[in-house]
Amino acid sequence: MSYHLTWIISVVTLSVQALGVVFALRAVMVSRTPQSAIGWGLALLVLPWLAIPLFLIFGESKFSGYVLAGQGKAPELDDARAKIKSVLDEYRIDLPNKYQDMQDLAEGLRGLPIVGGNRTSLLVDGAETFAAIFEALEEAQTYAIVQFYIFHDDELGRKMKSVLLAAASRGVRCWVLYDKVGSKGLPDAYVEEL
Repeated sequence: MSYHLTWIISVVTLSVQALGVVFALRAVMVSRTPQSAIGWGLALLVLPWLAIPLFLIFGESKFSGYVLAGQGKAPELDDARAKIKSVLDEYRIDLPNKYQDMQDLAEGLRGLPIVGGNRTSLLVDGAETFAAIFEALEEAQTYAIVQFYIFHDDELGRKMKSVLLAAASRGVRCWVLYDKVGSKGLPDAYVEEL
């Protein structure tokens, strides 16, 4: 009797540990951030009994719109993607031949073209970053899209609000996307004013 019980416990333990390895690999592949990948991966390897149920509940994103778009499974997303593509096709560029593989890969992922007219700048600290954001908002002529996880009603947040309101008063269409959890202390009056 003791031998059979030991054997059953061993098989179950090894099975859960193997399942933890499988889920750890999945977590590394689907996690949106490196921190999340490392956290879930380690938890699933070290504490699979606890981490597997938690990963099944909280670990995977329930939003699959990005994945579904273009696969014929969500007509409204396919239509939106087709409209975006038709607008972007006007601005399509071809990269130099040495980057053709990269262009093919990028366009193959979502079926959207590589477009020109973009520029990037490396910003290394908060002061430099916000100065560049405020400058871009002050120069905006048609639209502005601002996206932050955290908005505060502090000096920086009030400056952001005033720059956005000034842009809107010039006729610039402004959209602000923020996370309600990350910005939980943001007063309703701040949002209403925007």
